[in-house]
Amino acid sequence: MSLGLAMIVRDCAESLNMCLINSDKLFDEIVIVDTGSTDNTKEIALQYTNKVHDFIWVNDFSKARNFSFDLMTTDFIMWLDGDDTILPEDQEKIKKLDYMNKEIIICPYHYSHDEFGITECILQRERIVKRSLGLKWQKPIHEYLPIHGKKISKENIVIHHNKRHNNTQRNLEILQEIVKVDKDPRNLFYLGKELSALGKIKEAIESLEKFVTLDSWWEDVFFAYNIIAKSYLLLNNNEKFFENIFKSIEIEPQRAEPYYDLGDFYFNKKNWSKAIFWYTQCITIKRPAYLLSFYYPQYYTWKPWLALCLCYNNMGNIQKAYECNEEFLKYRPDDKRGHNNRMILENSHYRFLRKDGEGKKLNLGCGNKRLDGYVNVDVVEIKEVDEVFDMKQIPYKDETISTISSEHSFEHLSFNDGKQAAKEFFRVLQPGGVLELYIPDLELCAKGYINADNNREINGYSEKTWYSMTLFGAQKAENGSTAEHQFHLSGYSKDTIKTLLEDCGFIIVSIDNY
Repeated sequence: MSLGLAMIVRDCAESLNMCLINSDKLFDEIVIVDTGSTDNTKEIALQYTNKVHDFIWVNDFSKARNFSFDLMTTDFIMWLDGDDTILPEDQEKIKKLDYMNKEIIICPYHYSHDEFGITECILQRERIVKRSLGLKWQKPIHEYLPIHGKKISKENIVIHHNKRHNNTQRNLEILQEIVKVDKDPRNLFYLGKELSALGKIKEAIESLEKFVTLDSWWEDVFFAYNIIAKSYLLLNNNEKFFENIFKSIEIEPQRAEPYYDLGDFYFNKKNWSKAIFWYTQCITIKRPAYLLSFYYPQYYTWKPWLALCLCYNNMGNIQKAYECNEEFLKYRPDDKRGHNNRMILENSHYRFLRKDGEGKKLNLGCGNKRLDGYVNVDVVEIKEVDEVFDMKQIPYKDETISTISSEHSFEHLSFNDGKQAAKEFFRVLQPGGVLELYIPDLELCAKGYINADNNREINGYSEKTWYSMTLFGAQKAENGSTAEHQFHLSGYSKDTIKTLLEDCGFIIVSIDNY
């Protein structure tokens, strides 16, 4: 069986040599159609084949590709663009191809790459076709061959596309003309994508919402709902974001992209626990092999790992953050972000994670109120205290403490320090561990002060004095001297303390006055 190469090219002198290297060993025939180059593309093409032809560009890729196919004489035809490359290992696979009982061969197309050369977008394309089928390319842009009903086989021959230009505006202009005369739903889909890429959000939504109501290829519908969802998010319409993102998941629950978008939504809201839930779906999901549409590997690999690292770090779980960053570096070993994270997290790791909690119970901010069976802790070194440390920097490893009790100490922290302390509580507690937090109820204390009667006493103080102390602290040590650690620096109602703890990952079992 003979194999030929058909190409349409324009102004790709810089990449054409790389595309055609070793082509004499791969193809029995090469036909190159130039659609109007102004550089030396044609001169380079003539170094590889004498079959170089001109084609007057008419804003129609299919006409140009069909012209190139019509000039072919080999049994099978492979097509490439001028900025495509085939690596040596895949060239060897082409040489060994078995064409028996094959009509259409589909290959992975690595459509874009990041700054490290790592593939960031993959799709499956009809790449090699039997010439005798007489197939004709369809559509002026985003052209395709009608392969339904043919003998189709998949080969792991990777074609790399090295995109040189952003042709979004050109594509948009072509599509805007097409939709006026061709009512194929896919034109609305691609029009919506181009509008979205150009930041024309409302127009993109209008085009894609029309598209999803029509009978279309289900993978395109999946992507349409995904783009619609993110477009509504740019318009600050959260309700429409959720409505459309879950429609995409309903169509195909085994794709990571919508889960990542949900993770980002909650990340931007600083709801770390919910963000972690959705990012985790990305790294546990297995994308089905039967999917043909665009595939973005980064949403299954390094992007969620990096996001998880940031989430756990924000929650104060240094160990988890470190582990996630190490997973991130497996995929992007040269990424400076990962190395910076590693340095910061290692420093935090050694500073804060010093010993195994061994399931111990901590009584934080105990003062002179010891609890039996607990490690009694305070920032002040007195005889009743077993260990002296700041609850914002608990010197125990992650997930090794069974219970934390803290009575009337949390309000002695500023709001920012309280948030950091709550993150530390969550970090050191074992899964299923218990936090018992006792603090003044700001609302009840404020009402008590307003309604206080100085003719009545509470615990030996007049009511006004007592409720003032519940708001601002005693501000004195036992010896009567002013004591900084006895000032109240924050106050919480039931709602505000519940929100703070849930944001740190806690599940509230009960919240009551006592």
